[in-house]
Order: sequence, then C-alpha cells, then structure tokens
Amino acid sequence: MELNFKKTETLKNKKLILQFIGLIVVLTILFVFFVFMRIYQRQQEKSSIIPPERFKNCRILSENCKDSSCEYLAQCQSEGEYETCQTYDCGEYFGVVINKKENERPNKFVKSFQKQAGIITEEKREEIRENCKGSLEIIEQKCEGENNFTIKAKVNTQGKCEIYRFVAKTGEDTYETFKIEKAENNVYNLTLEKCLDEFELFAVGEMGLPIK
Repeated sequence: MELNFKKTETLKNKKLILQFIGLIVVLTILFVFFVFMRIYQRQQEKSSIIPPERFKNCRILSENCKDSSCEYLAQCQSEGEYETCQTYDCGEYFGVVINKKENERPNKFVKSFQKQAGIITEEKREEIRENCKGSLEIIEQKCEGENNFTIKAKVNTQGKCEIYRFVAKTGEDTYETFKIEKAENNVYNLTLEKCLDEFELFAVGEMGLPIK
C-alpha cells in the first residue's frame, strides 16, 4: 500500500510539473502573439497614411509635424491652424500634406517646396541655430475695422537668418499667419484679415526656428 501511495504521489507531482510547463508554454505563446500583433498594428497605422499621387514615390519624414523640433514647421503653418501635417522628401524637393479640421473647406492642402542649395550638414545646422537666435520687437500694432490688423515688427538675430513668415499663437495649437512685407533694418510690415486681442507673435526663420 505504501509503495502504491508513493507511486501515486510521484505521478501527481509529474502531472503538476507537466501542467506547470504547459501553462508556461501557453503564456509564452500568448506573449509572442501579443508582441507580433502590436508590431502589425503599428505597421498598419503607418501604412494607413496614404501619400497623394504627387508624393507616392517620396520618403515620409514626419507623420505629424507639430512643433519647432520639426524643421518644416513653417511650411505646415502656411495655412494657419491644422490637425496634422505630413512631410516628405522627394529628392529634389520637399512636400507637405496639411490636414485641417474636417468641417473646414478646403480641409486639405498639398504643397511642394524646393530644397536649400547644397547639403546641410550638422555643423551647418548648428551654425543656422546660432545665427537665428534673437528676439522680436513689436514697434507698432493697430486694428482698423474688424478685418485689417497691422503690425510693424523688428527681428534682431545674432547672425544672418532668413525669415520666412510671422505667426501669431492665439491659443493652444491655434495659429494665425500674417502676410509680410519687408522694409529696412530687419523691420517687417505684417497684415492679417482679422483683429487679435491676445496673442504671442513669433517669426519663423530657417529650419523652422521660432524667434520671439
């Protein structure tokens, strides 16, 4: 009887060990399946961005260019506030796809712009960052009627920095882009077809660098 009892205990222990190993195998399979599903889902999310015909052979640089860390922010802001902005490298030129709110008409803009001459090395990028450090001074601003807002602004930078546009931030992720006319001594005349009460004005320089 004692011998049979020991055999029974041994069989039970072996069965428990096999069940434990089986559980580990099942959990491992489930974990690997979950990891592959996450990878597949991310690939699907990336592939869901279908470039327009003009950029179908281009390499996507950014799925959503939203802040100054993106070098093409100035191009994305060219149509004012937006939901997403994809940027593309098309060899001889860059491209942007600006997606605005669904209820806006038009709610999508597809644009291309020429690359700067020559290859921009990291040393050149650092030089541009240093040159574009500076400040912005509002000399005069006035609102005539409801649809004529004008500002005279001066940009002071440490070195030569090309200014591409002026943007007013009026709220979180809300921007207005001015029409600009350059005067003398780095002074710019800005116009907007609506008056603003509270806003933060900044200039957009090379590589999309903001100057406040």
